[in-house]
Amino acid sequence: MVTCAAIWQSQYNSAGPIGKSHTYLKNSCIPEFYAGVDYKKTRWQAGAGVELLSLKPRTQAEVDGLTYKVNERVTSISAEAHAKYSSNNWMVSGKTVYASNLTHCSMPGGYAVTEVNPLNGEQSYSPFHHSMSWINVTYGKRWQPGLFVGYLKNLGVGKEVTGTTYGTNTNLDQVLNISGQLSYNISVLKIGLELTPCWAWYGTIDNRDGKIRDTHSVANFRALGVIMYMF
Repeated sequence: MVTCAAIWQSQYNSAGPIGKSHTYLKNSCIPEFYAGVDYKKTRWQAGAGVELLSLKPRTQAEVDGLTYKVNERVTSISAEAHAKYSSNNWMVSGKTVYASNLTHCSMPGGYAVTEVNPLNGEQSYSPFHHSMSWINVTYGKRWQPGLFVGYLKNLGVGKEVTGTTYGTNTNLDQVLNISGQLSYNISVLKIGLELTPCWAWYGTIDNRDGKIRDTHSVANFRALGVIMYMF
């Protein structure tokens, strides 16, 4: 199965100089593009996709009290691959994403100013790159234990940062999330418990390449109980 889409932003928007807004995509006049392919066979499903996003953060700049028209653009490419195996008792699924400026998808990221023209204030940008991967394993039917492990890593921008950064959690270096769950399923009733420890490492953006250094960790623990009656 092949999927292609041209997407316009409305409720979920990219970050930029005026906060999160659809204005950057509107100024770009180019929609967000996505293309993906999926393959299914018996117990297996696998696929991959590529996304292209091109934004214009600003259309004008001010230098020494004068306003100049500028032609700025930040273009990013993201990619993902996923797979799933299911049998009578087992279900194993996983996904890995190479993400660039996916703040409109509620992900950490954004972009940084990497060059400024002193004559008219026009800026060049480079997106933050992130690696995100997870795997989820469950076993059984009536009694169903499961384990989820997810990991995120900030890969920086790959260029020298010379100005402002725009985005979400741009000072976040890495995140490790582990969830253990156990559910009891009978007919239309499901009772479950999930325990989730999570660690996040925050730090300072190194202007040499946009990577995060001098990090410190923050830990969080969540317990979730659920009772579901399905009718």
